[in-house]
This record gives sequence, structure tokens and C-alpha cells, in this order.
Amino acid sequence: MKRGGIVRRDEDGFGKKGSGIFDGFDKGSFNKDGFDVIAERWAEMRAKMPVSRLVELFASALKPGGAVLDVGCGSGCPEAKYLSERGFQVTGIDVSDKMVREAVKNNIVNARFIVCDFFDFAPEEKYDGIVAVDSFFYFPLEKQPEVYARLANLAKPGCYVLFTHGNKENEGLDHMFGEPFVSSALDKETVLGLLRREGFRVELSIDDYDEEAWVRKWVVFARKG
Repeated sequence: MKRGGIVRRDEDGFGKKGSGIFDGFDKGSFNKDGFDVIAERWAEMRAKMPVSRLVELFASALKPGGAVLDVGCGSGCPEAKYLSERGFQVTGIDVSDKMVREAVKNNIVNARFIVCDFFDFAPEEKYDGIVAVDSFFYFPLEKQPEVYARLANLAKPGCYVLFTHGNKENEGLDHMFGEPFVSSALDKETVLGLLRREGFRVELSIDDYDEEAWVRKWVVFARKG
């Protein structure tokens, strides 16, 4: 594996909880380095992608001019760009400085982009909407349970959250542009329980979502009480 890795796949392509495959391995830094490597190719690909109808639904639910956080914003396209053009004040965060550099190059209005790990992000501002497209996958499995308390802390009352997710608990390797990445997910019932605990009401939960270039195992649209 590239980038000095020590990771192997299990036969079904996923690491098993407690298997020790990734013990002592800095998964966050590994993924950050990978996103730096693919940033330019990622930006070129994403610039050609259409906006999902679910992102349009998310935008239609928000108050006009509201503050939106894009978690794992990448190059800012198409989600942050679309939301900014709808008049929202967008903050994008990404752990990859080269991804953020690509986002800044896109000159997206009403938007600012910050190099920051989601788990270190502690703004004074709270948000009317939070979107995370293909972002939670690349958090370490052991940090996945923290995600929903952090979302709740970032959310104003009534905040809408849209995110994509795996549909079973796993941890293993994915590849993009030939580069390996450690991906992970919790099982659905655990995620739904964590959302409820943090005061979110799930408004849409869609398995095997399929919309042209937008194919995802699980999509969740929720609102903070």
C-alpha cells in the first residue's frame, strides 16, 4: 500500500471491530495526506458534478441567508458553491490544506474555507444548517460516536443536517484516484440512537439512494429540536 501503510483488507474488504488491524496507525493523518495528493483531480471531477436534489431540499428548508457549515468541504463544489449562490453564508472546513486551497481558487461568494479537523473545530458561531457529503466515512471508527454530540454543539435550535453514511459498521480501505483511504462507519441503529440522544429528529432516512451521479448507501436528513 502507498504512503508507507501497514494495513490489509479482510476478505470482505472491511476491517472488523476489535480486530486490531489499524492499532497504532494514525488514520487521520493518513487520510489527510491522501486528500492532499488527490486534491487537484478531485476538484476537477467535482466541478463537473450536478447538485443533488437532496442538497436542494436541504437548502429549501433553511431560513434565507442562514449560516451553513460544510463539513469536509473539499474543493467547495458543488455543495458550498450552490449554497452560496442561494444566498447562504457558508463556512467550509476540511483537514486537507490542498483541498481548501482548491476551494479558495474557486472564488465562491458568501463563503470562507478553513483548514481544520472537524474534531478540533470550535467556533463561536452556531449554524442554521450543516451538510456533510461523504465526510463522516473518513473519520476513524473510534471517533464516530463523537460526531453527533459535536453536530449538536454546532447547531442552532431548528438546524437542519444532511449527511451521507455507510449502512453497516465497518472499517477498511477505499481507493480514490488510485490512492488508499481508511473509511469507517457505525451501524444505522447506533447512529439513529445517537441522533435522538442529541435532540435531532430524523425527517428522511434513505437506503441505497440513487440519483444519477449521486449514489449513496445511506442518506440522513434531520432537524435539531
